[in-house]
Amino acid sequence: ATLRPGGWMVIEDFDCAALGFDLDDPLLVRARDAILEFSRRAGSEPYYGRRVVADLAAAGLTEVRGEGRCKVIDSSTTGFDFFR
Repeated sequence: ATLRPGGWMVIEDFDCAALGFDLDDPLLVRARDAILEFSRRAGSEPYYGRRVVADLAAAGLTEVRGEGRCKVIDSSTTGFDFFR
């Protein structure tokens, strides 16, 4: 009801599927797991990004497409200290 025929809508969501670290450090794994659990408890769905396209199509939207991206975070990335 919100879109006119031929209108466009852009929806972005985050998917934590690739959230990980290049080091097999148990502390980093614990940190990642804690971040995901915190997100879940706050009401986030950390893996919803992979389902959003199907949900939009199921809602009756047409010409629905999706695109995925993976961001590599290293020690020079802004915000790296959050993950460390």
